[in-house]
Amino acid sequence: MLGLLVALGAGAGLSTAKRKINPKAGGYIGKVTNANGKGGVQLVVATFVFTPGAKPRKGPQLFKWTGILECKDGSSREVGPTVFAPLKGARFSGKSKSGPQTTTLRGRFTSSTKMKGTIRVVTKGSTPPAQCDTGPVTFKAHRR
Repeated sequence: MLGLLVALGAGAGLSTAKRKINPKAGGYIGKVTNANGKGGVQLVVATFVFTPGAKPRKGPQLFKWTGILECKDGSSREVGPTVFAPLKGARFSGKSKSGPQTTTLRGRFTSSTKMKGTIRVVTKGSTPPAQCDTGPVTFKAHRR
């Protein structure tokens, strides 16, 4: 009897195996889910070619969000730069650098139309007002 229960338990695990997630292209909207940012997020998942002759890359492009950038001198300001993150399966990770400011976007698709991730902006400089960080800004988004 015990052998039958073990066999049934092992067979049940096979039927709940994860299916492959194929992220769908299109517009995604969502919201920031922690205190390091505020409001909503908007992304587009598509295949982008950034320079003529470059390899086409599929992934999310973050183009609207708000993060709170806090500096070592105690000041703070709102930021919302854009960043692209190439897909690797259901996961994505990308970085954009503009002068002393670096923006990163990481996350994963939880289904073919839903994603969650983290955005972060860091600025580096020689003075405390130029040394700033949003910390990790988490979000969840879904296809519209």
